[in-house]
Amino acid sequence: MPQSALSICSLQRDNRKNEYRTARIPAHLNNAQHRPLSTPGKPGKSPMDIRFLTFPDFHSVYFYRSITLAILVAIGGLLLFKASAMRLPELLLVGGCLLLMGWRFALEWRRLSKAAPASIHNDELVIGGEGDHRQIPLSSVRSVTSKHSLFMVRRYRSWTEHLAFVEFTLHNGERLYTLAESAVFESPAAKRSLAAIQAAVMAAKVKSAAADSSAALAR
Repeated sequence: MPQSALSICSLQRDNRKNEYRTARIPAHLNNAQHRPLSTPGKPGKSPMDIRFLTFPDFHSVYFYRSITLAILVAIGGLLLFKASAMRLPELLLVGGCLLLMGWRFALEWRRLSKAAPASIHNDELVIGGEGDHRQIPLSSVRSVTSKHSLFMVRRYRSWTEHLAFVEFTLHNGERLYTLAESAVFESPAAKRSLAAIQAAVMAAKVKSAAADSSAALAR
Protein backbone atom coordinates (compact mmCIF):
# COMPACT_ATOMS: atom_id res chain seq x y z
CA MET A 1 0.00 0.00 0.00
CA PRO A 2 1.41 3.47 -0.82
CA GLN A 3 2.78 5.62 2.02
CA SER A 4 0.19 8.40 1.40
CA ALA A 5 -2.71 5.96 1.76
CA LEU A 6 -1.28 4.74 5.10
CA SER A 7 -1.05 8.33 6.35
CA ILE A 8 -4.68 9.01 5.42
CA CYS A 9 -5.88 5.89 7.23
CA SER A 10 -3.90 6.84 10.34
CA LEU A 11 -5.44 10.32 10.39
CA GLN A 12 -8.96 8.90 10.09
CA ARG A 13 -8.35 6.56 13.04
CA ASP A 14 -7.08 9.50 15.19
CA ASN A 15 -10.13 11.59 14.30
CA ARG A 16 -12.50 8.75 15.31
CA LYS A 17 -10.70 8.43 18.66
CA ASN A 18 -10.99 12.17 19.34
CA GLU A 19 -14.72 12.14 18.49
CA TYR A 20 -15.25 9.22 20.85
CA ARG A 21 -13.43 11.02 23.70
CA THR A 22 -15.42 14.23 23.15
CA ALA A 23 -18.70 12.33 23.18
CA ARG A 24 -17.85 10.86 26.58
CA ILE A 25 -17.35 14.31 28.19
CA PRO A 26 -20.55 15.45 29.97
CA ALA A 27 -22.26 18.34 28.26
CA HIS A 28 -22.15 20.69 31.26
CA LEU A 29 -18.37 20.21 31.57
CA ASN A 30 -17.76 20.61 27.88
CA ASN A 31 -19.78 23.84 27.77
CA ALA A 32 -18.09 25.20 30.88
CA GLN A 33 -14.95 25.88 28.87
CA HIS A 34 -16.87 28.48 26.84
CA ARG A 35 -18.91 29.93 29.71
CA PRO A 36 -17.81 33.38 30.98
CA LEU A 37 -16.64 33.62 34.55
CA SER A 38 -19.32 34.89 36.90
CA THR A 39 -18.79 37.67 39.41
CA PRO A 40 -20.00 37.54 43.00
CA GLY A 41 -23.14 39.39 44.03
CA LYS A 42 -26.60 39.59 42.56
CA PRO A 43 -27.15 39.23 38.82
CA GLY A 44 -26.65 42.56 37.10
CA LYS A 45 -25.01 44.04 40.19
CA SER A 46 -21.39 45.07 40.38
CA PRO A 47 -19.39 43.64 43.30
CA MET A 48 -18.50 47.28 44.05
CA ASP A 49 -22.10 48.47 44.37
CA ILE A 50 -21.61 51.76 46.25
CA ARG A 51 -24.64 54.02 46.03
CA PHE A 52 -23.27 57.45 46.96
CA LEU A 53 -25.44 60.50 46.32
CA THR A 54 -24.41 62.75 43.46
CA PHE A 55 -23.97 66.53 43.55
CA PRO A 56 -27.53 67.20 42.20
CA ASP A 57 -28.91 64.77 44.79
CA PHE A 58 -27.28 66.82 47.53
CA HIS A 59 -29.11 69.91 46.29
CA SER A 60 -32.39 67.98 46.51
CA VAL A 61 -31.55 67.09 50.11
CA TYR A 62 -30.84 70.76 50.89
CA PHE A 63 -34.20 71.75 49.38
CA TYR A 64 -36.21 69.20 51.37
CA ARG A 65 -34.26 70.08 54.51
CA SER A 66 -35.69 73.60 54.26
CA ILE A 67 -39.21 72.23 53.80
CA THR A 68 -38.81 69.92 56.81
CA LEU A 69 -37.58 72.86 58.91
CA ALA A 70 -40.64 74.89 57.91
CA ILE A 71 -42.94 72.01 58.88
CA LEU A 72 -41.30 71.62 62.31
CA VAL A 73 -41.50 75.37 62.95
CA ALA A 74 -45.18 75.35 61.95
CA ILE A 75 -45.89 72.45 64.33
CA GLY A 76 -44.09 74.31 67.14
CA GLY A 77 -46.06 77.50 66.46
CA LEU A 78 -49.34 75.57 66.45
CA LEU A 79 -48.40 73.91 69.74
CA LEU A 80 -47.72 77.29 71.36
CA PHE A 81 -51.01 78.65 70.02
CA LYS A 82 -52.98 75.68 71.42
CA ALA A 83 -51.02 75.31 74.63
CA SER A 84 -53.55 77.18 76.78
CA ALA A 85 -56.33 74.81 75.68
CA MET A 86 -54.37 71.62 76.34
CA ARG A 87 -54.07 69.69 79.57
CA LEU A 88 -50.64 69.54 81.18
CA PRO A 89 -49.95 65.80 80.48
CA GLU A 90 -50.87 66.27 76.81
CA LEU A 91 -48.73 69.39 76.56
CA LEU A 92 -45.75 67.64 78.14
CA LEU A 93 -46.13 64.61 75.85
CA VAL A 94 -46.48 66.58 72.62
CA GLY A 95 -43.84 69.12 73.68
CA GLY A 96 -41.37 66.35 74.60
CA CYS A 97 -41.86 64.60 71.24
CA LEU A 98 -41.38 67.89 69.42
CA LEU A 99 -38.18 68.60 71.36
CA LEU A 100 -36.81 65.15 70.50
CA MET A 101 -37.64 65.72 66.83
CA GLY A 102 -35.98 69.13 66.94
CA TRP A 103 -32.85 67.69 68.59
CA ARG A 104 -32.58 64.94 65.97
CA PHE A 105 -33.17 67.41 63.14
CA ALA A 106 -30.43 69.71 64.47
CA LEU A 107 -28.03 66.76 64.76
CA GLU A 108 -28.66 65.70 61.17
CA TRP A 109 -28.41 69.33 59.99
CA ARG A 110 -24.94 69.45 61.55
CA ARG A 111 -23.92 66.18 59.88
CA LEU A 112 -25.23 67.35 56.52
CA SER A 113 -23.30 70.61 56.80
CA LYS A 114 -20.11 68.52 57.04
CA ALA A 115 -21.09 66.10 54.27
CA ALA A 116 -20.14 66.33 50.60
CA PRO A 117 -20.54 64.15 47.49
CA ALA A 118 -18.02 61.33 47.35
CA SER A 119 -16.75 58.60 45.06
CA ILE A 120 -14.07 55.91 45.13
CA HIS A 121 -11.60 55.79 42.24
CA ASN A 122 -8.14 54.24 41.92
CA ASP A 123 -7.91 53.34 45.62
CA GLU A 124 -8.75 56.92 46.59
CA LEU A 125 -11.72 58.56 48.27
CA VAL A 126 -12.64 61.61 46.20
CA ILE A 127 -14.82 63.89 48.30
CA GLY A 128 -15.95 67.46 47.74
CA GLY A 129 -18.12 69.74 45.63
CA GLU A 130 -17.84 71.07 42.10
CA GLY A 131 -15.16 73.67 42.80
CA ASP A 132 -13.14 72.01 45.56
CA HIS A 133 -12.43 68.36 46.23
CA ARG A 134 -9.97 66.17 48.10
CA GLN A 135 -8.33 62.91 47.11
CA ILE A 136 -7.62 60.75 50.14
CA PRO A 137 -5.89 57.34 49.88
CA LEU A 138 -8.19 54.59 51.13
CA SER A 139 -5.24 53.13 53.03
CA SER A 140 -5.40 56.15 55.37
CA VAL A 141 -9.01 55.38 56.38
CA ARG A 142 -9.17 53.84 59.84
CA SER A 143 -12.87 52.94 59.95
CA VAL A 144 -16.14 53.38 58.07
CA THR A 145 -19.55 53.55 59.78
CA SER A 146 -23.08 54.47 58.75
CA LYS A 147 -26.14 55.94 60.47
CA HIS A 148 -29.73 56.22 59.34
CA SER A 149 -31.09 59.63 58.36
CA LEU A 150 -34.60 60.37 59.64
CA PHE A 151 -35.18 63.92 58.40
CA MET A 152 -32.70 64.41 55.55
CA VAL A 153 -34.35 62.99 52.45
CA ARG A 154 -33.97 63.29 48.70
CA ARG A 155 -37.75 63.47 48.21
CA TYR A 156 -40.86 62.69 50.25
CA ARG A 157 -42.81 60.56 47.81
CA SER A 158 -41.40 57.09 48.54
CA TRP A 159 -39.89 54.98 51.34
CA THR A 160 -37.22 53.91 48.86
CA GLU A 161 -35.73 57.40 49.03
CA HIS A 162 -34.34 56.71 52.51
CA LEU A 163 -30.75 57.86 53.06
CA ALA A 164 -27.85 57.13 55.39
CA PHE A 165 -24.87 59.15 56.58
CA VAL A 166 -21.55 57.42 55.86
CA GLU A 167 -18.69 58.45 58.15
CA PHE A 168 -15.03 57.97 57.26
CA THR A 169 -12.58 58.22 60.17
CA LEU A 170 -8.97 58.77 59.10
CA HIS A 171 -5.87 57.68 61.01
CA ASN A 172 -5.26 61.30 62.08
CA GLY A 173 -8.71 61.43 63.74
CA GLU A 174 -10.39 63.54 61.05
CA ARG A 175 -13.96 62.57 60.17
CA LEU A 176 -15.54 62.98 56.74
CA TYR A 177 -19.21 62.53 55.88
CA THR A 178 -21.22 61.75 52.78
CA LEU A 179 -24.67 60.37 51.97
CA ALA A 180 -25.64 57.02 50.47
CA GLU A 181 -28.87 55.30 49.53
CA SER A 182 -30.27 52.92 52.12
CA ALA A 183 -33.32 50.78 52.81
CA VAL A 184 -35.50 51.86 55.72
CA PHE A 185 -34.98 48.82 57.95
CA GLU A 186 -31.44 47.91 56.90
CA SER A 187 -29.01 47.17 59.68
CA PRO A 188 -26.47 48.64 59.45
CA ALA A 189 -27.66 51.53 57.34
CA ALA A 190 -26.68 51.34 53.65
CA LYS A 191 -25.56 47.77 54.26
CA ARG A 192 -24.43 46.90 50.73
CA SER A 193 -22.62 50.18 50.17
CA LEU A 194 -20.95 49.93 53.58
CA ALA A 195 -19.72 46.39 52.89
CA ALA A 196 -18.37 47.43 49.48
CA ILE A 197 -16.58 50.45 50.96
CA GLN A 198 -15.01 48.38 53.73
CA ALA A 199 -13.86 45.81 51.16
CA ALA A 200 -12.28 48.58 49.04
CA VAL A 201 -10.53 50.02 52.10
CA MET A 202 -9.17 46.60 53.09
CA ALA A 203 -7.95 45.91 49.54
CA ALA A 204 -6.20 49.30 49.43
CA LYS A 205 -4.50 48.62 52.78
CA VAL A 206 -3.27 45.22 51.61
CA LYS A 207 -1.95 46.75 48.39
CA SER A 208 -0.24 49.56 50.31
CA ALA A 209 1.36 47.10 52.75
CA ALA A 210 2.60 44.95 49.87
CA ALA A 211 4.09 48.02 48.17
CA ASP A 212 5.82 49.09 51.41
CA SER A 213 7.25 45.58 51.88
CA SER A 214 8.56 45.53 48.32
CA ALA A 215 10.14 48.94 48.79
CA ALA A 216 11.78 47.83 52.06
CA LEU A 217 13.21 44.69 50.44
CA ALA A 218 14.53 46.69 47.50
CA ARG A 219 16.68 48.87 49.79
